[in-house]
Amino acid sequence: MEILNSEERFRIRQLLTNRLAWSIFAIALASRLFFLIFMSGGLENTGWYWDAYHHWQISYFTQKIGIYNGPRMWDLGGMEYFWGILPSLVQAGLMALFNTTSIVPFRVATIVFGSISVSLIYLLCKRYFNQKTAISAALILAVNPVLIVGDASGMQEPLAIMLLLLAVWYYDKSEFKSGLLLALASMCRAEYWILSMGMLALYLVFERNITRFVPATGGWLLGMIPYMFHLRFQTGNPIYPVYWNLVGNIAGQWLGPAVWTSHRIFIKNLFMGLFFIVIASLILTVWKKPRFYALFSLFLGNLIFLSYVLGFSPYTAGYIDRVLVDRLFALAYMFLAVLIAIAIGYAIPKKRPKFSSFHLDKAAISAALILFFLLWPVIMSYYRPLGELQAYDDLAVFMVNNYNGGRILVPGDQPQFVYRLVQRGITAYDLLSLKYHPENQTATLQWLFQSNITMAAIPDYDRFWIAMAGNYTDHFIAIRPGGLAVYRIMGP
Repeated sequence: MEILNSEERFRIRQLLTNRLAWSIFAIALASRLFFLIFMSGGLENTGWYWDAYHHWQISYFTQKIGIYNGPRMWDLGGMEYFWGILPSLVQAGLMALFNTTSIVPFRVATIVFGSISVSLIYLLCKRYFNQKTAISAALILAVNPVLIVGDASGMQEPLAIMLLLLAVWYYDKSEFKSGLLLALASMCRAEYWILSMGMLALYLVFERNITRFVPATGGWLLGMIPYMFHLRFQTGNPIYPVYWNLVGNIAGQWLGPAVWTSHRIFIKNLFMGLFFIVIASLILTVWKKPRFYALFSLFLGNLIFLSYVLGFSPYTAGYIDRVLVDRLFALAYMFLAVLIAIAIGYAIPKKRPKFSSFHLDKAAISAALILFFLLWPVIMSYYRPLGELQAYDDLAVFMVNNYNGGRILVPGDQPQFVYRLVQRGITAYDLLSLKYHPENQTATLQWLFQSNITMAAIPDYDRFWIAMAGNYTDHFIAIRPGGLAVYRIMGP
């Protein structure tokens, strides 16, 4: 039985032999590697994307402990299933492959994923429009600083977006593969569950074709059903990441008291207006049914989610301007680049042929590149310096120098510190989380002795452990004060 028919083999061969696509991939890859090596402040400095270290923590402890206990995901902070599991599994696989505990291989991998996405945009624009549009869109994306920084972050989005774009690539010719790729993207970010179901619905809304919808849905279910069974077994909730992202973030259960400044109210109103514009655009797309509807529906669906969250949910009460240059807007920046490229390389020349003959198209694309280049100072103003990570490294060095065996208690919500401890030679088997302990202090003290805890790093906001250290001074000997104080734990 043939896995790929002749037409599919031809399309894959065409993809692999397209020299211009490879050239664009090389440009995107070079720009991202240049940022990582020369502009990021260090291969291990992720700027404001410190969640990258939490994803690393899940990956590392899953590789070392979780895979042998379930198997299941593992985290010191209880967030192992809040995010999608696929990026963490990929990172765990890379650490095993290269026999390392470093975050760097996955940062390089996300750079590769992001560069592939740029090439996919080129190929999709070439398919739906023309080569000039494709080149223009790809060049903008190859050097867009928002995407460069996001792709080098070691976060989930580069892998997820690559999978979404691959799903669009296969949308027309291989419904099953498209559905399976959407399932894999759903395993990266919770909102992509909803986005992927919307993409599956396109076969019914645009094509009115159940025979195409069924294999696409079958591909999606092939990936999602085992994932949901695993979530149900490990968490009790088969839609755990979707539920807690909706309840915790979007519904505002995890947010602090709302602070509505005039600027936040303005942003809220702006995105409320954008929400209705995007809905109208999606309705227009359904009505007109252009041949590129799958690509536009992906972008518009993502914008519906973003504009709803920032326009109608309590999430806006915590809004900061940095969000506008954050990885969460990566697909929006891709859409903007495609729209600019369509105008320059397709729509305007079609109605005004002299636009190209006077080289106004080249001037326009140059102006667009310059405008995006001007985002660099804005982005770098938010980029966090390496010195903050260095402070964790200094603390890790102190603890390693004073470590005489046994286990160390660490805060699971400070993965940057855990990362530095591991890089300094402390293993996953030597670390336990402050988060998991008996409910009362007497039982906790016995648990410390039974677990062979010899050191603890206690943050000043952890009331339970601060009280433990104050009530059992014979067993908690402070050896380094500070916001993350170090104690030597003495036995009975």
